[in-house]
This record gives sequence, structure tokens and C-alpha cells, in this order.
Amino acid sequence: MKESINILCATDDNYVPYCGIMLTSVFENNKGYHVNVYVLVDTQLSNSSISKFSELETKYDATIHYIHVNPVRFSSFPLHKEQHFTVAAYYRLAAAELLPTDIDRILYLDCDVIVNSSLDDLWELDITNNSTAVIDDMCSGLQSNFERLKYDQSLRYFNSGVLLINLDYWREHQITKQFKSYAIQYRDRILWPDQDVLNAVLLDSKLHVGIEWNYQMGFLKQSYFDTLPAYLQSEIRTTQPKIIHYNQSKPWNVAYYNLPYNDIWHHYKRLSPWKMMCDIYPPHKKLNYFIKRWLLWPLGFMIQTDTIQL
Repeated sequence: MKESINILCATDDNYVPYCGIMLTSVFENNKGYHVNVYVLVDTQLSNSSISKFSELETKYDATIHYIHVNPVRFSSFPLHKEQHFTVAAYYRLAAAELLPTDIDRILYLDCDVIVNSSLDDLWELDITNNSTAVIDDMCSGLQSNFERLKYDQSLRYFNSGVLLINLDYWREHQITKQFKSYAIQYRDRILWPDQDVLNAVLLDSKLHVGIEWNYQMGFLKQSYFDTLPAYLQSEIRTTQPKIIHYNQSKPWNVAYYNLPYNDIWHHYKRLSPWKMMCDIYPPHKKLNYFIKRWLLWPLGFMIQTDTIQL
């Protein structure tokens, strides 16, 4: 009997294609496992979305479970109107309460990531005495994060898009309740919803792992890269990504067609049930980007702006 790995993600109908492409990359690179996927949803997905997810289950050794989340449980959590985040950003914080109690660990993945290797080394990581395995955020060099959350920069700041969660630890230490208490008590400190809460509450229990497990496209933006500590800059230039996180430049947006690792996302798109889905053109200058995408960029006429050279 195959070993299992557990994947957690959250989506709605609009984001199902990107969630499905992410899952395709997981399945393709982890065929030695049975993959249990738990999808957090706050509304019923369409029949079309369910059908395509079923195609993935049939093609791969996978089971997809749908976990309904009532957004009311997060109504007291702060959100800034000027940001694009919705209350769904907080759903991962309730993982220990929403998931079956016989699951002791789970890997949370944002929908805008691609798993480009086996998850063996990450999944088998010993986190018995840790709440969560985490990876530094592209903004981890910004002093403002630590001033706002009021802890020392030496304790670091991680990204919430890839989290190996020790569910037993979360249950034993009532971490979900701690999240809620912090979000309500210190709502004025929170700028990046779930990420700030996770960093503040898990401050002393997290385990940092290498950036190959959450290689953020924001790392490659010169303005962020320049703020990072030297050890991270070195890792960024030398690391072969195992999980690529398109957190700053969505590869389905034609405006980012010429950026590094874009072709990897499109590779998994072609393997997925969404292979015929069209990429998105920016709402402004559509003709401009059409010419770039189909004429200039394929011929090598590219101008990289604010992007480091690897």
C-alpha cells in the first residue's frame, strides 16, 4: 500500500484553474504517493469545476475532499479595504479544527505555486517539536515588519504560501484559538492578514527550511532583493527551486510572460484539464502586449526591469 501525503489549499470557482494546475504539478512529481487533497471552500463549486477536479482524481492516485468553511467564524479578523485580500486568506488558520483528527500533518500550498520536484524531503521532515516548517518571505529584510509586529528581526519573517503544519501540535497547544486572540487584540498591527498572525503566534515554535521549498518570484525583484540579508541573497542566486511561488508575477498574465520560471508553470498547465484556458492580457495596452507576446519576446527582444540577473 502506498504512503500518503496530505495537501491543503483554498479556492473559489474563479481560482479553480490555478488551484488545479498547482495540484497537477503535485501529482506529476509525487507518483509514489497517494495524495489526499483537502480544499477549503466557502461556497459550492460549480459542476464544471468539480468535474475537472474529478479528472485529476481519475488520472492520478489522488482523492480530493471539499471542506466547507463558514466565513462568519472569521468576521472579527481584520482586513484592510485598500488591499486585495479577502477573509479567505484566514481559512488556513483553522486547519487543525476543520480537518479530520486522524491527520497529524498537512502541507498547505497557495494556488499560485508550482511543485517542480518530489516532496519527499519536505514531507518527511521531523517537526515533532515544531508547530510548522516555514520559509523566509521576500519582505523578510524589511525592518518595518518587525517594528509593526514588535519582535526582533533575528527571529525572521516567513511567507504563508507554503506551510508544513504539525496538526497535532496545533491541536495540543490550541494554536487556532491563539490566532483568533492575537488577531482581535492586535488588529492594528496586522497589515498582511494571515501571514502577520502566523508569524506573531508561531514565533517560538516554527522551523525554518531552505528557500527551495518556497522560491518566491518576489525574491527576483531588485527592490526586494536589495533589502534581504546576505545569506538569503546567496541562496536566491544558487538555489534550484523545488516549489516556485509566483507571488509577485502571475504566469497566466501575459505581462509576465518573459520572466524566469514562467515556462515551468505553462508546462504543468498543458498537462492539466485546463490546458486550453487562455492567458490573461492586461486590461490596458492589450494590443501592445499581444505584439510583445507573439512577436517581440519570441525573437528575443525583451527588457527586464527591476529583476535581478541569475
